[in-house]
Amino acid sequence: MRILSLFSLVSLALFSMACNQQTKQPKIALTEDNSIVIEHQVEKVRVPLSPERVVVFDYGALDTFGELGLTQTIVGAPKHSVPSYLKEYKEDNSIENVGGLMEPNFQKINELEPDLIIIGMRQVSDYKEFAAIAPTIIYELDYKDFMGSVDKNVERIGKIFQIEEEVQQRLSQLHETLELQKTTLHDVMHNENIQGLIVMFNDGKFSAYGKGSRFGIIHDFFEIPAVAKDLEVSTHGNSISSEFIQEHNPDVLFVLDRNAAISDDQINTKDIENNLVKQTDAYKNQRITYLSPDVWYLSGGGIQSLEIMAKEVGGSL
Repeated sequence: MRILSLFSLVSLALFSMACNQQTKQPKIALTEDNSIVIEHQVEKVRVPLSPERVVVFDYGALDTFGELGLTQTIVGAPKHSVPSYLKEYKEDNSIENVGGLMEPNFQKINELEPDLIIIGMRQVSDYKEFAAIAPTIIYELDYKDFMGSVDKNVERIGKIFQIEEEVQQRLSQLHETLELQKTTLHDVMHNENIQGLIVMFNDGKFSAYGKGSRFGIIHDFFEIPAVAKDLEVSTHGNSISSEFIQEHNPDVLFVLDRNAAISDDQINTKDIENNLVKQTDAYKNQRITYLSPDVWYLSGGGIQSLEIMAKEVGGSL
């Protein structure tokens, strides 16, 4: 009976998502010269169909290209701080290193003569420089509608490469994975008054993130109630102290170590689990969840990264 109920919940959720996807299609216009016009937050841009040479400057997009079988089109990517689960791209000599996420090597990009460039939110300020080299689109993430924006990004890539059917199949698999983890969480939370807190640890300091933030998928999609209700939505989070964590006493504490995300350093559990943090129910009940730093900080929004994120949040309770 419980298995049937779970199946019904998942089926209903997937049906609802399918309906939402039909009404939230990315803004794309077909043309007669083997190209399409895509509208993103900066402008409308004409992009060739099935481009053969692509520079991918966003790790979430790089992740998605691999999941959609488009790796062979990638001629350049930033190879500094590549997430460990994407190390194959760093080791692939056929893919040129085109700089760092915040320091693009425009000369190298130009030499590669790409048909298309895909950038992320970190590179928007350099959009004109990218667009002067080749048609450029943005792998856009809307933290107020995180999953909706991921769907739009992936569907946009499907349109460009004319693999819409494969994209819908992969998105269906993704949503099913996320919904199953969500259901697992709800089974636990049904019997316990669980509240969570998301923090980033950086050079000895904590920042907290709530609903609608860059890590807010934990609250917004997986629906783990936030123990701190009044956090502002900010890219860099809300600066907090260890006393803040101790006073709010979360049942589950999600921790992202930024230093470990951008370097080869190990997660600094010693300084994170200080005497005040040890007084929380999260610590006492072994419910401190260390999020994979490179996944959450560098490549959130990719298909594979979302499945990793779902597994980590689903296993937090």
